[in-house]
Amino acid sequence: MLLAYTFTTVSMGLLALTYLGGRWTRYSLFDYGEKALQFVASLIFRPLRLVRDLRKERAESGLAQRKLPVGPVVRGLVIAVPVVFLFGSLLSSADLVFNQKINEFIQDHLKF
Repeated sequence: MLLAYTFTTVSMGLLALTYLGGRWTRYSLFDYGEKALQFVASLIFRPLRLVRDLRKERAESGLAQRKLPVGPVVRGLVIAVPVVFLFGSLLSSADLVFNQKINEFIQDHLKF
């Protein structure tokens, strides 16, 4: 399943990169390989460049460095954990196989 999602994501990214060039119907296999490498490199380096630019902009504007956002993380956990438990209990009461898998997970990973 993960391989299917990965293949689809890479294929769509490759199509987007080749379509931007305008000559995508005339590409050879080498051109597709080159664009695939550009796509992988952009996945790695563009977020790093964005973080660098944001830090430089923040330093130039004189804003103080913010601490880690603990409040929003705690608020998200307080909201998400009860919802996950609610849906987990509803699904385990409706489906015996799901109930069995949840019980196995609890026994294996949450030993008290």
